[in-house]
Amino acid sequence: MTEEKDQLLTSYNSMTEERDQLQTRVRLSEEPCLAEWWKFGTSCYYVSSKMNTPGAGQKECRTMEGELVVINSREEQIFINGLKKNVWIGTFLKDGIWQWVDNTPFTTAYWMEGEPNNLNDKVACVEISQTATDPLKSWKDGPCVEQHWVCEKPITP
Repeated sequence: MTEEKDQLLTSYNSMTEERDQLQTRVRLSEEPCLAEWWKFGTSCYYVSSKMNTPGAGQKECRTMEGELVVINSREEQIFINGLKKNVWIGTFLKDGIWQWVDNTPFTTAYWMEGEPNNLNDKVACVEISQTATDPLKSWKDGPCVEQHWVCEKPITP
């Protein structure tokens, strides 16, 4: 009888431990982003509270295992615009060519009317401007001065 009781107790403890591990996995899949990060789609986004140049922002993003945000869709553009801050995104002008920080092809843009207008500069950066009335026309280029920025990192299972 004692042996049966010990086996049942061992089995119970094992199942309790397995249940706790499964609950942790479920919780992590429901809350995949750290505090102060926002989930959208398959990525987490961090909006800086301090201002910095895009280059310094990119370095800080990398310390958090991310990159300055690369806008891949209309929905992502609307989401980032909805953060309600003027923020640097991960595109820049280098030698007259617009590039993303992750080297993906620059095929989509959401420029404000009259933008970009710094094409003669050797280097220019892009911000999402809250002065825009249309979230799909809110990019503005300019000198790479201090500004808030957004990091993006993919959600990993």
